[in-house]
Amino acid sequence: MPEGPGKKTFIVLVHLVSLLVLIRLVAVAYNDIILKKKTLQNLSLAIKIIPDDAGNYYDLGLVRQYDLFNRDLNRAIEFYGTALRKNPLFSRALIGLANAYQAAGRKRDAFLAVDSYRKLTPNNTDSLWRVAVFYLVNSDRVDKAMEYFEKLIEMDPGLQTRVYDVCYQMKLSNKYIMNHLLKDKAGLYPSYLGYLISHGKLDDAMEFYNNVSHKLIYEKSGMKLCNFLIKNKRYDDAFSVWEEMIGKLRNRYYSEGSLLSNGGFESDITNGCFGWVVGKARGVKIYEDHSLHLEGRRSLGISFSGEYNVDLDVIRQLVLLAPENSYLLKAYVKTDGLTTTNGLFFEARGYDCNKIYARSDVITGTNSWGSPVSLRFSVPPDCGVVKISLRRQKSRKFNNKIKGNAWVDGLQLIRLKTGP
Repeated sequence: MPEGPGKKTFIVLVHLVSLLVLIRLVAVAYNDIILKKKTLQNLSLAIKIIPDDAGNYYDLGLVRQYDLFNRDLNRAIEFYGTALRKNPLFSRALIGLANAYQAAGRKRDAFLAVDSYRKLTPNNTDSLWRVAVFYLVNSDRVDKAMEYFEKLIEMDPGLQTRVYDVCYQMKLSNKYIMNHLLKDKAGLYPSYLGYLISHGKLDDAMEFYNNVSHKLIYEKSGMKLCNFLIKNKRYDDAFSVWEEMIGKLRNRYYSEGSLLSNGGFESDITNGCFGWVVGKARGVKIYEDHSLHLEGRRSLGISFSGEYNVDLDVIRQLVLLAPENSYLLKAYVKTDGLTTTNGLFFEARGYDCNKIYARSDVITGTNSWGSPVSLRFSVPPDCGVVKISLRRQKSRKFNNKIKGNAWVDGLQLIRLKTGP
């Protein structure tokens, strides 16, 4: 640009704009500094520095609404309103306004503000949450709150626990949740059942389970329920769940005359309920062996590394038995170089009573399938659940690190005597 009045004017304008930008930056920085402590005095000063900042008016509304020493609901409402005039899309100011209206007893205005807030943020899960809780806490429109909660968990299933927590805190019944929040939403059934189990709500879990199609409850959820019922000594209910889980495969789980599930390991190990549970310990590998078995297609293999003095239930299973009867456990065990005097043995122990305890001879060394290992025991009147296990007990001897291999197959549990 050539020298002259035009260039001088341009330079002056550039310097002026730069100065205005600098002033604005300084004002914003100062504003941020004084807002680190959002007192009424600091916020009032911030408004003078940057009068068009909607956030400052919103913060003033919060102070006027919630600060015990400066509370003035009418002024809070004014500040929220000013914030919205400065920025009509300021959603937090709308929900703040709704809460202030509600606190001031202006119920109609509160719900108008809430509805506006919802329309402004239609796809925001935080917005849905705030609106649903607002309806739940501040009105008798529980149905409206449920409508928003339904949308919320459809958008983000990960929020189910949070929603169920609020429902229970507001004393909504399990049946109400089932009939409203979960109606026609089978995909949510397993997670809701899991919630009830994890929060110890036994009766609600059974009410839910008995009122929905069990086909819609995944096997994993059924297993959790069964274990939960066993833990709470609801054995008959647990066994009903178990029988429904195995369903048409019952003949694969129970051989004729045997009360023990999956005694030949021909079905997958369930690790819970009334099926086998496999133990875990360092230096022990427990696996299904398809190459070496007495009958059927596979056996259970156990391999000890020789590095550890193991104390372990290799496998265990709970069995529901009739009291005042005697029982015989038979099992075939093959071993190869099983070291230490503390080898493997079978054990029968009362699950919730201490009046049942029996164990077989200890198996060590190398043995063919040969004759079965047997164990006989009786169940007294006040016992009904027995834990059957294959164990290795920790040794106190110097040479105590067990090494070698074992295979188990053909387990049966037979009732010997019928009670009176």
